[in-house]
Amino acid sequence: SNLGGIEFFQLFSNEGTKLITEEIIYIDEFGDEEKVVETYFISQSQKYFVNPYCDPYEKFKEFPFNISTKFRYRLNYDVTRNSIFFSHIELKFKLGSGYKSSYTHQGDLFDFIKPDLSGISYDNLDKFRINGFSSGSNNEPNPLNLNLKEKRENISNGDIHILIPKRIDPKDYSLKFNPFHISWANLYIDKCM
Repeated sequence: SNLGGIEFFQLFSNEGTKLITEEIIYIDEFGDEEKVVETYFISQSQKYFVNPYCDPYEKFKEFPFNISTKFRYRLNYDVTRNSIFFSHIELKFKLGSGYKSSYTHQGDLFDFIKPDLSGISYDNLDKFRINGFSSGSNNEPNPLNLNLKEKRENISNGDIHILIPKRIDPKDYSLKFNPFHISWANLYIDKCM
């Protein structure tokens, strides 16, 4: 329908990280079968769920996917009560061009506050979620959007490597993927168009 969309979908090919889609049947609290469709990829034996963020204008200026997971260990989010960086985590990343930088990523504030708002909750420090609509502090460019820009400009094949720091262990979680496999475009089309 528009050039933004056509140009965006031409970035995808058979190269990259293939998404897996599974239908899971689980039993709800009434004993009824409930069907859930999960779409994910695996990096370093960790499952990352992928959902498209439907762009109503189809301009595709931002990377239109949400990537989320729950790790085994807690992450190094800032949970200092009065910190201006409360709920932020410092990510390091490397793009396919070789460009390296860091990104102060804001986690979901509500993950870190007790449901009754009485204080800080440590229960969800193992959750991680990032998408092209996340903004960094100090207007740092979002790594997923930088990756999209590099792919558009043919500077890179679309590989991205993000280091996600754990709370205690100095060894970071390592997320490596390339979101330009055709399965990502197909997921977007299925869910959004």
